[in-house]
Amino acid sequence: MDEPVASALHQMTGPFYLLDKEVVEGRHGEVSSSWGQEVSPPGQEWLAVGANSLLFQVWPKKTSYVRLDLWGGPPVADDPWELSWDGRLFLPSGLVVLVEFENGEPDDYAPFDLRARDAHWRTRVHAKFGKYDHGPDVPAETYDVDFYRVWLWPE
Repeated sequence: MDEPVASALHQMTGPFYLLDKEVVEGRHGEVSSSWGQEVSPPGQEWLAVGANSLLFQVWPKKTSYVRLDLWGGPPVADDPWELSWDGRLFLPSGLVVLVEFENGEPDDYAPFDLRARDAHWRTRVHAKFGKYDHGPDVPAETYDVDFYRVWLWPE
């Protein structure tokens, strides 16, 4: 696939989660939330992974830009990033939210609609740290921020 079906860019401060909206709100009874129960994959201390959540372990007060991309199928690989993780998440509501670790609430950010409920999603996360870089929707004066890209596509 050449282009994502949908995209959203968010600016975050400090550590943050990507969570299934209904699971974290306790509205999806048969699925227990993995919020706060992540176990880092070996060698991936920057990212902790749960069954339906990701915790981005960013320095406190550090600014990050996060691009969420929904794909209709496996995306084509592009230029390598500093770090990457591939895996799967169960996202029963089909809505994901980014929530800051300190003082964040699921309603603070607009949900990203994956357009399918009760599904497992192939997930690829890319990261690069402390860069002067900008791209679509990122201010040109951006300096010393972390960039994350989260690709999601149906299994």
